[in-house]
Amino acid sequence: IEPRLKEKCQYGSMVQAVALSLLDTVNAPVNKTGMFLAGLTAGELAPCDGYISKLQNRAGQALVLFCEDLRMLMITRTLLYWDDTVIMINTARACFRFYGDEKIAYYTAHLHKDMESLDDDSVLAFLTADTKIMHDHNKVNYNDNLTKIHDMALAAYIQALFQYLINLSL
Repeated sequence: IEPRLKEKCQYGSMVQAVALSLLDTVNAPVNKTGMFLAGLTAGELAPCDGYISKLQNRAGQALVLFCEDLRMLMITRTLLYWDDTVIMINTARACFRFYGDEKIAYYTAHLHKDMESLDDDSVLAFLTADTKIMHDHNKVNYNDNLTKIHDMALAAYIQALFQYLINLSL
């Protein structure tokens, strides 16, 4: 940055990270976050409330690109695990979903556990026939839009069902 464009106070990424951690993890108010940083540094760093209040928005905008890149990475995996569960948000039932493998994880949350929320995730619909997925036995696996996906758990379930039927006939 050109010297003429610099302000008297330039805060680095570590100060921003500490401030965000206080805001998001500890739920510290904006004014108390600035006071904490000032007290911790004997007044050397005293970010104003306006600066601190803009940090969450800036971090959130950066996360949008990160989440999109992560979603694209999920689509390129050759083996993808996914699962969802019902969670409570206040008093309403909602859905928390996982996509990933042994190395990476992508989480989404929706107000409903349904096909529309799967479509909103834009993961399963974009997988190719080369991708193998693992999921428990679930009605959504029979959806016509997902027939190109090779669901290993579904194949194992069908194999076990056939074995059960063969054993019954013996």
